[in-house]
Amino acid sequence: MAKQTSTPNTGLDNSTGNTAGRIISRNGQPNVKRMGAPFGERFVIYHWLLNLKRSQFIGLVFLSYFIVNLFFALIYFALGPESLNFATAEVCPLSFFYNCIFFSAQTLTTVGYGHISPVSLAANAVAALESLLGLMMFALITGLIYGRFSQPKSYIKTSDVALIG
Repeated sequence: MAKQTSTPNTGLDNSTGNTAGRIISRNGQPNVKRMGAPFGERFVIYHWLLNLKRSQFIGLVFLSYFIVNLFFALIYFALGPESLNFATAEVCPLSFFYNCIFFSAQTLTTVGYGHISPVSLAANAVAALESLLGLMMFALITGLIYGRFSQPKSYIKTSDVALIG
């Protein structure tokens, strides 16, 4: 009796009799589903941020900067005009809110021009927390930008044969 040999079905062919299906779809994405993995292992924010379109990533960076800046400006506004030292004497609410936004932007970016400074203990504590958050935020953005441009990219548009690397 002759020994039968069988070829393992890898799913890398185009045969219609393939019961396992294709491992790699025609669009190049893996056709594999992980079953039973916890949500934290299925969705990784780091990889999601690396794979965003460039315009979406830049928009997300600007949006996050704006939201954090506005959040801290509202805290300074809630602390009141007596918590910040201004170079100008006018304290109308709209002017004070603009100054809170600009002071928050200067503190978040750690620029600190010096024409507005915190006076109260609460404002100093918020400014210290904001500058720490700003340093961490810009370090994170810098790391993500490096991770985005250092990813290897394949420039194969179409192929008649599979190329797996």
